[in-house]
This record gives sequence, C-alpha cells and structure tokens, in this order.
Amino acid sequence: MKLNNKGFTMVEMLGAVAILAIVSGIAITSYTKYQEKVRQDAYEAMETSAFSAAQNYIQDKGLVVPVEPATKVIEVSTLVDSGYLNPLEDPRTKGDLCHVGSTVTVSKTKNQGAKLEEYKYVVVIKCNHYTSTREDASGNEYEGKIFNS
Repeated sequence: MKLNNKGFTMVEMLGAVAILAIVSGIAITSYTKYQEKVRQDAYEAMETSAFSAAQNYIQDKGLVVPVEPATKVIEVSTLVDSGYLNPLEDPRTKGDLCHVGSTVTVSKTKNQGAKLEEYKYVVVIKCNHYTSTREDASGNEYEGKIFNS
C-alpha cells in the first residue's frame, strides 16, 4: 500500500502560524508607535501655527507689549475667529477642536541697547488628550512651548 505524502504535517502548520503571529505582533507594535509619533508631530505643528498666527496678529493690530511686568495673553480662539489661524482639530479624536481654551502669552524680553525688540511667546494648546507641557534644562515642568522672536 502506498502512502500519500503530498500535504503539510501538523507541526509544519503550527510553525507557520507561530511565525505569522510573531511577525504580526512586531508590525502592530511598530504601527502603534508610528501613530503616536504622528500625533505628537501634529500637536507640535499646531503650537508652531499658533505662534506664527500670534506674531502676525500682533504686527497687524499694532499691539504694544510693555517690558515690565505685563504680558499680553491672546486666546487662540481669537486668532481663529480673526482669520489668522484655521481651527485646530485634535488629531487623536478627529473632530474635537483644540483652540478653545488654548492661549498664546506674549512678553517683551529685556534687551539692553538692542535696536530690535525681542519677544517671548509661550503657546499652550489644550486638547482632550493633550496639553502643552515641557521641561526646562533643570527638569522643572512648565506649561507651554516657548518661541523667541
């Protein structure tokens, strides 16, 4: 009697399934990390956009920021309503808006003898799952991303 040896054994099939499971596990983990990196980049792009919009807003409106001690706080929703910035959509939830409650704080830095005025902008973007929080060189947390101009 002749045996039919044309198929795969159970051990070969289990080995193939195990290899596929390992490869898919690695792929899913990599994809999840990639998605989080893209979201973080989107939040940072929102902060940069708010900074640029605030710069344009101050220049167009001719706002003056005194040196001591006052600062100007500009609501990001004001920048959106004035047409300086498109609505900020939360990249995590795809529909929630982040510009309500977000702010740009502008303060003039002291500069002895400099001809051009220098400003410090602190942008705070507040979304449902994200708030701009950074660490300075000494490890202290502060709220907002700092831009200088």
